[in-house]
Amino acid sequence: MAALVWSIRRRGAGCGWQIFSKAIQPCFTYNPPAGTVLNVGTHQLSVTITPTDTANYTTAQASVSIAVDPVTTAAFNLDSSTYTVNEGAGHGTITVNRTGGGAGAASVNYTTSDTAALTDCNVFNGIGSSRCDYATTVGTLRFAAGEMSKVIYIPLVDDSYAEGSEGFTITLSNAVGESLGTVTSAPITIQDNETVTGTNPLNNVSFFVREHYIDFLGREPEPGGFAGWQNILNNCPASGKDAQGNFCDRIEVSSGFFRSEEFQMRGYFIYRFYSAVDRIPSYAEFMPDMAKVSGFLSAEQLEANKAAFVTEFMGRSEFQNRYGALTAPTAYVDGLLQTVELQNHPSRGAWIAGLTNGTMTRGQVLRALIESTQLYQKYYSEAFVVMQYFGYLRRDPDIMYLDWIQTLNQTGDYRTMINGFLNSTEYRKRFGPQ
Repeated sequence: MAALVWSIRRRGAGCGWQIFSKAIQPCFTYNPPAGTVLNVGTHQLSVTITPTDTANYTTAQASVSIAVDPVTTAAFNLDSSTYTVNEGAGHGTITVNRTGGGAGAASVNYTTSDTAALTDCNVFNGIGSSRCDYATTVGTLRFAAGEMSKVIYIPLVDDSYAEGSEGFTITLSNAVGESLGTVTSAPITIQDNETVTGTNPLNNVSFFVREHYIDFLGREPEPGGFAGWQNILNNCPASGKDAQGNFCDRIEVSSGFFRSEEFQMRGYFIYRFYSAVDRIPSYAEFMPDMAKVSGFLSAEQLEANKAAFVTEFMGRSEFQNRYGALTAPTAYVDGLLQTVELQNHPSRGAWIAGLTNGTMTRGQVLRALIESTQLYQKYYSEAFVVMQYFGYLRRDPDIMYLDWIQTLNQTGDYRTMINGFLNSTEYRKRFGPQ
């Protein structure tokens, strides 16, 4: 509570008080006076009873100590109004506290942001860039009942530029189960650890591999995989092929991240939903969507996050504008199949029947289409190309992406494409001089 009003309630009026049928006239004195507002802090309160019949009665006093605590509203707050991290620390650590509540489950979204846009990484203006200095970090913190704090880790890029301090922002939003507090956004300053620009760290194997985890899987590497990829590169002959004639060079390792089961089950899963609205996702859309299924998740957690994404995606205005009025099972299924140009999909009849007899929901039909072999194969090359832009260049594709899709569809030559991105000036300049 913020304040308390001090008062005493007693029987009778004035100084009179009847005790055991004998009339006496005690008077009451309050310290502090009754009606005093007690603000936050500790207070000593007393009542003094003074009798008028001093021959038979003596003065009595009672006192009590009371602490008035500040009002605590259930809310999410950052643990600081400003943060400073060292460029070489690997990651920044941000703690989100849940104060004044905790009785039930609650959640809050978080995101990093900056104003660098597509500014080249060798431009030093004090603005941190998610393309150059740190990894875009977005997601939702989910608090169980009684859980009062969680930590956000923001990967940092230890480039070789002597660029001075640079800043970006972390922001909390969309609190559920609690309110947003007073400290929900804070600047983060990255302190540079170079005084002279050095050689490009991308030439270093461990740096190269870590960046692929961050850029394509949206997380830091796990020890086993991190060591495994480095071992492949460190032991790859100059020819780029191992003893069995298989490629083991940087191009092949790089391709392995897109082709990995983790990306296919997560990143490509998210990507394919945009086919239902007849377009590719933008970089700004895809990164937060992918974050919803990224990280070290159990099978149960991953499935729960996927199911939540399907529901959320279907609630978006773009999806509702296209399919909301298609209430009949046949109209809905045919609408989906027409959009993705798979009108003769072998599961069409089963999906219509499932919606008609109530054994499937609209969300289950959408997900079944997205996860079907036919749609998976249809958009594979397109996603492979788009992810080169999202992963290596951290931006939306330019018109040349259509040529790369055609090349993949006609020849299957992904190595030429990856080599083009991997050794491009634009990619290498993210981390240091060409």
